[in-house]
Amino acid sequence: NRHPANQWFQTAKLGFSYHQYVQSAIQLYTEAGYRRAIWKGTAAEFRLGAGYLHAIPDTEIFTLKDGQYEKKTNLGRPQVMAGATLGLSYTQQKAANPLRFFVDYQFYMQMPFVKSYVPLLPNTLLHAGVGAPFSMFKK
Repeated sequence: NRHPANQWFQTAKLGFSYHQYVQSAIQLYTEAGYRRAIWKGTAAEFRLGAGYLHAIPDTEIFTLKDGQYEKKTNLGRPQVMAGATLGLSYTQQKAANPLRFFVDYQFYMQMPFVKSYVPLLPNTLLHAGVGAPFSMFKK
C-alpha cells in the first residue's frame, strides 16, 4: 500500500511488560492497522490486535501438602490478549530511509486471568519509540 495519505498495514510484535506486584508478561501478537497522514509527516493511526501472552506471577505461590506449605515452581501460564491501539507519529520527509517517531496508547484484555473471579484483566500501555524501515539495513 503506497498511497501517500491512507495506509493499511499489518504488524508482528514481541514485547515484555511488568505489572508491579502482579506479573511479568511476554507478549507475541499481531495487529491490523490504518494510518492517516495529517500534515507534513504527522499521522494518526488505529490498530486492532490479538495474540499470545505468557504471564509470570510476581508473587510466590505455595500449596498445602500434608499440613505443610510448600513453595510451588511456577513458570507462568499461557493466556490470550486482544485489544486496540491509538497512535500519533511523525515521519521524516526527505530522508533516504525515513525514521518514524511515535507515541501509542494501547488497551488490551488479558484472558483468562483468574477464572473464578476476574476472567478478564484490562491493561493499558504507553509506547514511545522510533521505527525504521527494513530497507535501511540492506547493503
